Amino acid sequence: MNKDKLTDKQRTTLQNKALHKYFDLLARAFNDAGLDMRVVLKEDIAIPWSGLTVKDFLWKPVQRAQLKKEHTADLTTKEPDAVWQTLNRHIGEKWGIYVPFPSIEEMRVEEIIKHN
Repeated sequence: MNKDKLTDKQRTTLQNKALHKYFDLLARAFNDAGLDMRVVLKEDIAIPWSGLTVKDFLWKPVQRAQLKKEHTADLTTKEPDAVWQTLNRHIGEKWGIYVPFPSIEEMRVEEIIKHN
């Protein structure tokens, strides 16, 4: 067994919020570019993207293939970055869209604003 796997911790609450923020940001970028789900996924019905559809149709398939993990709750603190790098590279190469992963600072500011 890999030694790093024994010391890796489950992803944090802040990382979880950043994941879902990324899903929303990527959905907005696709929608702003006119790339609805039909265009990206080759379906018959034009469906706008949402954070949930980004998670279910883009993030999770990459996560399953790369990490063999079904749920984002099972990710360690290091794994979201690995999935993001793979997904971001693919989306950038295919669609010319780059969405940076939300930083801890951005997430903290968002939390402060939300609670004020």
